[in-house]
Amino acid sequence: MTSSWAADDAVEPPRAADAVRRYLAMLEPEAEQPGDLSMENLEEEFVRCAAAYGTQHGLSFGDWRSAGVGAEVLWRAGITDDPGEAV
Repeated sequence: MTSSWAADDAVEPPRAADAVRRYLAMLEPEAEQPGDLSMENLEEEFVRCAAAYGTQHGLSFGDWRSAGVGAEVLWRAGITDDPGEAV
């Protein structure tokens, strides 16, 4: 079985999924700050892995925005609303 993850990706797939899940959970209005990581740390981890994770799972800029992720965070992750622009 082959993977769409490149060997030089910053975050391995299981860790990327966890980073995405934790960041999206923190966007919920009633979310409590986790004791081990600040929102800044969660956001930075999300930025490192969101593009590869989104590509693997077929997520668009609009999908991320619908989930509550800010446009600035997506741009920092290399995810744009321009379908012709590579990430």
